[in-house]
Amino acid sequence: MTTTQIIRHEDELNPLQRKLVDAVRSIPKGHWSSWGDIGEMVGIGARQVANELMNIDGWMYPSFRIRMADGSYTEPDFVTGYCWVTHMREAALREEGCRVRDGVAPSFYRWKPVG
Repeated sequence: MTTTQIIRHEDELNPLQRKLVDAVRSIPKGHWSSWGDIGEMVGIGARQVANELMNIDGWMYPSFRIRMADGSYTEPDFVTGYCWVTHMREAALREEGCRVRDGVAPSFYRWKPVG
């Protein structure tokens, strides 16, 4: 069994991971984007986004701003590899001004890049 080393420093990112981290960082505070939205920004699919980001320390970028297309989180957390529990992610998004209700962030707060 092989174990994957979690990337904890920006200089360890490969070019695709750098693009993904930059894309997630571009989501404005109080807004969210889906896995697919992030994938469209860098030219890959939603599952590849999750596979690449799960190897990067979630503190390097605002991982709590990534949600499913319907505004919910993937459950259970081990599916995407993130260590934050759902209520902590929701609290972080609420703190930024997004009104999460019953575990779902309204589409009004969904951010999609123009272009």
